[in-house]
Amino acid sequence: MIFLVIIACREPTITVEKTDPPPPHVCADPNELSARRFSLDPFRVLEGQPEEGYRPGESIEYNFAGGGVAVADFNGDGFDDIFVATLGSDLLYFGSAGGHFEKNTDWLPQVSALTSGAVATDYDGDGDIDLLVLRVLGQDILYRNEGNGFVDVTTQSGLGAEAYDSTHAAFSDVDLDGDLDLLIVAHREDLFESNQNGIMLPTLHPPRFYLNDGDGHFTQNDSLIANLMPGSYSFAGLFITIEPGDSPWLYMVNDFGPEWRGNQVFEFTGQTFSPSLMNMGLDIDMYAMGVDQADLNYDQVPDFLLSNWCDPVLFLSDSSSSWYDAGPALGIIKSTEKQLFSWTPAIEDFDNDGDLDIYLNYGPFPGDIIDDIPNYPDQPDAFFLNEGGNYIHRSFDWDIADDASARGSVFVDFDQDGVLDLLRGAVNAPAEIYWGQCAMGNWLEVYLTDSDSGNRQGVGARIDVDSGGVIRSEWLVSGGEGTSSSKPLRAHFGLGDSEEIDSVAIHWPDGETTILDAISINQRLHVQR
Repeated sequence: MIFLVIIACREPTITVEKTDPPPPHVCADPNELSARRFSLDPFRVLEGQPEEGYRPGESIEYNFAGGGVAVADFNGDGFDDIFVATLGSDLLYFGSAGGHFEKNTDWLPQVSALTSGAVATDYDGDGDIDLLVLRVLGQDILYRNEGNGFVDVTTQSGLGAEAYDSTHAAFSDVDLDGDLDLLIVAHREDLFESNQNGIMLPTLHPPRFYLNDGDGHFTQNDSLIANLMPGSYSFAGLFITIEPGDSPWLYMVNDFGPEWRGNQVFEFTGQTFSPSLMNMGLDIDMYAMGVDQADLNYDQVPDFLLSNWCDPVLFLSDSSSSWYDAGPALGIIKSTEKQLFSWTPAIEDFDNDGDLDIYLNYGPFPGDIIDDIPNYPDQPDAFFLNEGGNYIHRSFDWDIADDASARGSVFVDFDQDGVLDLLRGAVNAPAEIYWGQCAMGNWLEVYLTDSDSGNRQGVGARIDVDSGGVIRSEWLVSGGEGTSSSKPLRAHFGLGDSEEIDSVAIHWPDGETTILDAISINQRLHVQR
């Protein structure tokens, strides 16, 4: 494998570091489904997950506590590490060559709590990846990475001591001052009961918003998000930059939309987040659990996949300010009656054939929801392979139809072979890794470093890869991947049979653009300015 570092300035400097590539993954027959699948490798597992960290079997006491995961290179050795949320003491695993992991008990303070998940990002711009841990029935915790371990800086960072029931967090430079601001979303962690009139909803919690002061301290500013409150059971908030250099939009994804407030898009005016006045089509009443974004139709505008109670929703763009529900027409619907509650949506090119595929994990809700709706304990995951623009259900063919009660999931190339792997969290079983076995094409991964900014990882940037006459785009978002989960700030591109890349364009959050020509395929590309 080749790691390429590019320093973006007036005269870019290029250095190339070569390492021994891993064994190639070759598919014997591209038409043979058994030749391209995921697998649970018994020699590369996350060992030492105690049963007190989750509710084994079918007993699910909490809605989503214990199901989130976060992936980042915390110790800076070049390999991805894994944080696993639990119902006891959270777990940390350090990765190494070949996709092997070792449990670490020194870095992460051993605090017993109900954890829903976490977001990994460099909030203070010092070059180390920090960790915001989201708790249920307790205070969220911000851990600063000191290079040799995590230190609890929750109080001194200004996040406060309130005990909220958090489901999601997202970082973004909302006010364009060069550092990362923070949104924390709280649904309501409680057991949902039902009576003859339907669901009895518990008290909801409003979101919280913090402006980054640039010195490692946040200031809570609820006036900026006054329009987001009250009246929504929010599951997630996704920041997305439509035009480079502009403040990001905020897409709030809400549960129980038909009964309360549905999904809504907000634009930052400099004074507050105001509901968008444009007829976008994204404002929908649904039982949304999560959201992912990618460019499915190659127009450099994000499309959105939302998990849901019953059928998921797929919004395709027809302009920079208008979307329509294309899911049913493309076949993105439930494949079995048992798929009732989807949680993590993901859009990725799993087989590197050059087009984007779709994944949704499933898991039951605690208790009986409505008497005449069965709450199946075994709800298999859904994987849709993009075959010429048609989405074909392949979960069972590809061996990723797991029916443990999922919540958080992320796709990451752990063993650095160019093939995405699946880390799947559950509330009633250990977190597992499904290893990508082989790919149908070439690939490129891109990550950024902005040395002169508090936003060191380029959160909010759009990366365009021009190859074979097609421009593929990805956005770097911090938070928003999977239910209560996060993945590394790297963009993965499948290139199909393209043997060369015409250009890579980096549209930085401040509006500046870096264009790189004649980039080699099948490598992890580091662009630094």
